[in-house]
Amino acid sequence: MYPITYKKKEALSDVSNNL
Repeated sequence: MYPITYKKKEALSDVSNNL
């Protein structure tokens, strides 16, 4: 779960790394 202020691009990058 990411904070609302978290950039979507950054969040997507973290998700990709987790995969």
